[in-house]
This record gives sequence, C-alpha cells and structure tokens, in this order.
Amino acid sequence: MTKESLPLLSPVTGKPLWEYSRATENDARRAVDSAATAFHGWSQTKAQARRDIFLRAAELLQQSRDELSKCIVDEIAASESWAGFNISLATQMVKEVAGRITSVSEGVLPETIGDGAYAII
Repeated sequence: MTKESLPLLSPVTGKPLWEYSRATENDARRAVDSAATAFHGWSQTKAQARRDIFLRAAELLQQSRDELSKCIVDEIAASESWAGFNISLATQMVKEVAGRITSVSEGVLPETIGDGAYAII
C-alpha cells in the first residue's frame, strides 16, 4: 500500500467497493528498483523451482476463483461467465508457462495458447 488511497466505485451502482493505492512517480521508481534487485535472485533460481512457483500460482488462481470472479464482476460490471472465462484462461496460461520453463532455461522461447504469442520467463 502507498500513503494515499482512493475509492474504487462500482460502475453499476456508483457506490464505493474498496480503496486502492495511488502510486506516485517515486513509488513506481522504487517498485522498478525492487524488481531489478529481485531479478538477480530469480535468475539464479533453478528451472524446477520456478516451475513449482508457477504451478502454485495456478493453484491459487483456482482456489480463489469465486473471490476473483466477484471482484471482476463488481469492478468492471462483467458477467460471471466472462469473469470465469478470464480466470480459466489465466490459469491455463500460467500452467502452460510452468510446463515450458525447463525448455526456456535452455534458450527456447515458448509459444503460448494463442498463435504467434510467446512467453518470456
């Protein structure tokens, strides 16, 4: 969280749903610096450990499906079927990347679910 937050309003009711953080340019710079620092450790992580992290992320997406679906419906007034489609697609993509991590570590850029779309890990 940042020091300043703003209300997220429902597009359907106009009522506040929750608060979100407002990032300053300085916050963004700190986030970039933090990611750059973390990259060194990530780049040294074995492919199997990376795969396991991605598989755990896919598992968490599925476990949180109902909560995520509600957020999508509330935040953008999407239908439940659209929310479910997006959660399923995201889960499939994360699993696909997880399954290709070992080949990526050998210098192969994997194609993802869509034609001509590639993942960088």
